[in-house]
Amino acid sequence: MINIKRLVYYHELIRIGSFTKAAKTLNISQAFLSQEIARLEQETERKLINRTTRQFSLTPFGKAFAKKIRGIIREYYDIEQFIRGYEDSHDGALLVGVLPIFNRLRHYEIFSQFQRRYPNIEMSFIDGVSMDLLEKVRNGDLHFSYSTPFADYQDDPLFAHQVLYEDQLVAVMASNHPLAQHKTLNLETLAQARLIVPQKGTGEHAIVSDAYAKQGLKPSYFRECSNIDIIMDLVMNQNGVVFLCTQVAGSLEGFDITITPLETPLPRIFAVSYLKRSAQIPMVKLFIDFIEENRISLRPAC
Repeated sequence: MINIKRLVYYHELIRIGSFTKAAKTLNISQAFLSQEIARLEQETERKLINRTTRQFSLTPFGKAFAKKIRGIIREYYDIEQFIRGYEDSHDGALLVGVLPIFNRLRHYEIFSQFQRRYPNIEMSFIDGVSMDLLEKVRNGDLHFSYSTPFADYQDDPLFAHQVLYEDQLVAVMASNHPLAQHKTLNLETLAQARLIVPQKGTGEHAIVSDAYAKQGLKPSYFRECSNIDIIMDLVMNQNGVVFLCTQVAGSLEGFDITITPLETPLPRIFAVSYLKRSAQIPMVKLFIDFIEENRISLRPAC
């Protein structure tokens, strides 16, 4: 009989593509994961992967087997979530991941409104960059993330995303900066400036990096920082230029800055992301319905 847990391990190994990273995600040792894959091969009496020193590839049977077990994996997660959520009611705690800039975004109000309507549901917040938050949702450490879902997550059949708002990235600099007189700026011009972007794993970093890569450009200076206070210190005192979304840029009152649009728009979306199977949990469903009910009214005025 095939052990279903080993099917889960095999599925995660293929999804992530690395024994080391998959073991970390599964919270097991790399050696144990390797042993479990070997035992799965014994159970199937077929070779699933070709191992080399640092990587692996799937055998023809391994590829076909991976496709065959997708439905089983989905059912496994659905059953696991059903067991966890069966006793849940309108009481409990929702675990929500939010961006470091969350308090500068007007969607903070949606959470306050929800708590006023359902005072018996406590909301606990954990901050982090988009990629880390989405992985915590995948692993069941969070019910939701308020973040920017990258293409891989948007295409992932396990995830659902409710887009709250699409924003645009702008260039923010001190008003006395040499580029501050431009009505718009292009990436080529900005590539010569002292550019600042939030760290890897954030929406801005992914969008800006991809945009430069597509144009075959490499900025002469590219500093990563996600602390808005440090960012503004670099902007005001070291002649830096930072990419921020318009909502965050508009919240920087008290700074003598210029906010300049980009010639080629770089959109950034903000969404509430969750696992589809989590929608079976009553308090999660309440929040999903609440978001849908209030999403349009929460869009910033143009």
